[in-house]
Amino acid sequence: MGKLTDDMTRLADEILTMDGSRNNFIKGIQNEVKQKADETRQFITDFRSDMNSAHEAFFGTKNSFGGKPSRKKKTVQEM
Repeated sequence: MGKLTDDMTRLADEILTMDGSRNNFIKGIQNEVKQKADETRQFITDFRSDMNSAHEAFFGTKNSFGGKPSRKKKTVQEM
C-alpha cells in the first residue's frame, strides 16, 4: 500500500473514533440535563407542598398555593 492509502485509512479511523466520542459526549449531556430536570421538578413539588403546609398553618385552611386566597382569616386573638 502506498502512503496515500495509509493516510486515508488512518484518517477514516480517526473520524470514526471522534464520531463515537462525540456521540458519547452528547448522550452524557442529555442524561445530565434529564437528571437536572427531574431534580428541578422534585424541588418544585416539594416547594409547593411546603407552601401549602405553611398556608394551612397560618390560615387554618388548606388551599393550593397560587389558588384563591382563603376567605376567612384568623384574627390575632385566634392565633
